[in-house]
Amino acid sequence: MPETTPLFQTQTTYTFAEYRRYSRTLQNKVMHRPLVIAVMMACLVLLALLSDDNSMRVAFLIVAVLTPLIFSLIGSRMEKKAYYANTAMQDIVLTYSFYPDHVETNNALGFTTIPYDKLYRVVETPTNFYLMIARNQGMVIVKENCSAELIAFLQKLGK
Repeated sequence: MPETTPLFQTQTTYTFAEYRRYSRTLQNKVMHRPLVIAVMMACLVLLALLSDDNSMRVAFLIVAVLTPLIFSLIGSRMEKKAYYANTAMQDIVLTYSFYPDHVETNNALGFTTIPYDKLYRVVETPTNFYLMIARNQGMVIVKENCSAELIAFLQKLGK
């Protein structure tokens, strides 16, 4: 799609730290992990209360208390496994060019054009924006690398 000069441009280096921030935001804000953990803990406590066996009661309560830690450990392991399994994406520099109706992504692996109306969701955190293409796939935009005008543009895009 031939275009003139983009409205804005920015770059993101896809480091493990950026991937981890993305993954945790995805899990917490899009997949609602805190709610899943709370429901699981509530069910375990309920099972403990309904149990007639004291040893089972204690076991359910211990697992309920450990549930957040278990989710955290498993999540950290899965993040490392996913990032390091994809060697082509490790530390790749992604260039984003923003136009009035779409964003273009360019990197060593290829070029992509995404119309804004095809975005699933725009998620903003204190450090980043995530332009979600689907519930489990998105683009990482580091605020530190953005102009104030681009930040305002992305905030408006997210509304």
